[in-house]
Amino acid sequence: MSEETQTYLTLRSEETDIGFYSTLNCIRENANTQHGIGKLFERLMQKYFTEDLLYKNRFSEIYLWSEWAENQPGFDRRDLGIDFVAEERAGGYCPIQCKCYAEDTRIARGDLDSFISYSNRAPFTARIFVDTSNDWSANLRRTLDGLQPSCHANDCMPEARIHHRSN
Repeated sequence: MSEETQTYLTLRSEETDIGFYSTLNCIRENANTQHGIGKLFERLMQKYFTEDLLYKNRFSEIYLWSEWAENQPGFDRRDLGIDFVAEERAGGYCPIQCKCYAEDTRIARGDLDSFISYSNRAPFTARIFVDTSNDWSANLRRTLDGLQPSCHANDCMPEARIHHRSN
């Protein structure tokens, strides 16, 4: 990604670091399947977006995809790669996708194709992708660089990276 599209946010304390890692390790150790890990990680991230001051000020509401889609004409409740939809206080909606993979997992474009294609329409004005991996394929980086609404990397919590950008 180009340097001018990258913004890095820092954590507020080491205590937050420890709490996040502890919770993430607990999820990984206690879930029986990758699907279970993903569901628990989604719940953690929903809480994060609801409680973190930056996102609390940005979003008025965080909906599960199925809840949001049920009340929107032209949208389907089926899992199409969007985990949550956040209502922007400034207007519009921001779809959120979460991936809880091992640090050494390479995230490929195919891992986000559904999210990218289904969030590429109104009323979406921004996108957020959260992952716990440290590696993206070059093809995914090129794809994210050109998206509208676009995405870019924000390191705003340990291990998990949150990638977003508004129009």
